[in-house]
Formats: sequence, structure tokens, C-alpha cells
Amino acid sequence: MDIAYEVANYLEDNNFGTVGVDIFVSTIPEEKEGIYIQRLGGNLSLYTPINEAVLLIYIKDNSASSGVATAESIKNFMHRMVSTTTSNSFIFTFLFISDVEDLGRDLENYNLYKLTLQVKYRASDIIS
Repeated sequence: MDIAYEVANYLEDNNFGTVGVDIFVSTIPEEKEGIYIQRLGGNLSLYTPINEAVLLIYIKDNSASSGVATAESIKNFMHRMVSTTTSNSFIFTFLFISDVEDLGRDLENYNLYKLTLQVKYRASDIIS
């Protein structure tokens, strides 16, 4: 189970877009607006099945106001959310550890925004 895909599917389930159309894991296709989720890393607990990961969520948008609105909407929806179930995992906490960061424009002249999300979770098929 990849927590980045779990979060991507969670965003899709809550009407932020569609995975593979405007929500992507690991890459945003060229000249395509959307939400991009990258797993930065995390750590495994030695004695419990609880994992922790840090995800970077990028928003690529041609409109600055729309890009910021999407980023703020994701942050306001998920920040400090607890006890969330996805198809393959149980999320203990979502915690944004950054505010919306403006990264300027990319080489294709799209606006880029970034959020940093800390996730504590376990695979739902593991009984603790």
C-alpha cells in the first residue's frame, strides 16, 4: 500500500478531482493543470504497525487565484482530521506542517503551490 495513492484516492472521493486526470502521484504530465502528490519519506515504528509519512502536495494551475483556492481548500478540508478510513488504510491523523507555499512559475509558465502533509496511518489489513 502506497500512502500517496491512498491520499490521492481520498481527494478523489471528496471531489477534488480524478486520479489520472487531474490528480497524479509522482508526476504531473507536461502542460496539464492538477494536483501532484509525492511521498517525501517517513519512518516505521519498531513495535507497532503505525507508520508515519510526509507527503508533498503540489498544485499546478494556470490561474494564481484558482491554484491558491485549491490549495487552501485541501488544507482546510484535511488539516487535523483524525480517524479516517480509506480503502486500504486507517489514517490516525492528517496534519499540514506548512501553509500554502508559492513556488512561482514552472518552466511551462504555470503557477505552482505546495503543501507539506504529515500522515500517521496503518494498513487496514493489519490488526494491532
